[in-house]
Amino acid sequence: MEALAAISLVAAIAQFVDYSHRLLSNTAEIVRSVDGATAEALKTENIFGHVQRLSEALAAPSAPGASGAVIPEPEATALRDLAALCRNECTALLDAVGSTKATGNGHSHYGSFKAALKVALGAKKLSTMQATIGTAQAAISLQVQKIIR
Repeated sequence: MEALAAISLVAAIAQFVDYSHRLLSNTAEIVRSVDGATAEALKTENIFGHVQRLSEALAAPSAPGASGAVIPEPEATALRDLAALCRNECTALLDAVGSTKATGNGHSHYGSFKAALKVALGAKKLSTMQATIGTAQAAISLQVQKIIR
């Protein structure tokens, strides 16, 4: 039984060392960053900011298309509802990513460490939000295909 306890202890130590390494690496990246964020956070902000703007455009009441065709109301309503869901999730995701930025000029080591800790603790939440947005985007694509046919 002592061998299992030793293996368990080694696994826990390895996990702690890995977590600490990622935390310190993110802290160093945030300290060096002009924007006070990791490159991953900035990329996420850029992508989902664009998705949010597209969703806002889709959620707006529809006008006749360039060919003068009007989208039937049930399909238009479903599309607007899906786009609004996507837009709201993007807003929540962007707020969550924005909260992981170090604040103030010159990003102190302590402030950068707090931001890196927020990144680490919020990773699962962000992952879940990204999955929800991806599902909404797939549903929007299907709805548009239905309207086109």
